[in-house]
Amino acid sequence: MASRATRLNPGPLDDRMTIAAAVLIFFLLGCRDRDPAADAGATARVSAEDRALSIELAQEEKQLLDALEVTRAAARDPRTVELFEVGNQFDPDFEQIRANQKVAGYPIRRRRAISAEDATPLLQVLTTRSTYFEPGNGWMCIFEPHHVLRVVSGHQAVDVVICLKCGDVSHAANDRRLILKSIRPEANRKLASTIEALTSTEPVVQLGRCSRRQPLSCESQVRYSFARGCRG
Repeated sequence: MASRATRLNPGPLDDRMTIAAAVLIFFLLGCRDRDPAADAGATARVSAEDRALSIELAQEEKQLLDALEVTRAAARDPRTVELFEVGNQFDPDFEQIRANQKVAGYPIRRRRAISAEDATPLLQVLTTRSTYFEPGNGWMCIFEPHHVLRVVSGHQAVDVVICLKCGDVSHAANDRRLILKSIRPEANRKLASTIEALTSTEPVVQLGRCSRRQPLSCESQVRYSFARGCRG
């Protein structure tokens, strides 16, 4: 009876042997079911996705550099430079201003001609590569611009549409958008202070839910990254 009881209650050695046998069976079944062709296909798909992402990011970088050069070229010998305060469809009073004359598609609230010299600090921020995020990164926010810098040179009108609320800037030439790109927080603050200096004779204009003095205070501001996923 004792021998039978011992067989019904295996000791530690029997337990280890049972576990080892189970691991061996799992390993053998796994090796038998492994499909080298499937593994190669998965690796190829990942490599193809990485190449596609690299191409997309390189194209975005080139698009930005080309757009900045277009704006720089117009600013070298401008015929006129104007800074506009505009409204957009998210403004509470949009229905009252939507019939106003437009620039870059947005109804004008105020416009002021500025000299090329006075526009230089603003253009320096807007045309410097380090102002903008690296490819694949930026702010995920509704574009609600309230300023447009228009530079006219020769037969070309360049419009830089600025949303201080979420830090997005659009460059366009002759009404054709070249790029919409997010700028870094420190650049957004510098941009806001530069615009305020140019418009210091006017009261501070409230920009939707954010004031020009606090361009980064919006709760809707979320940073995103195509390559690395979303992060707050």
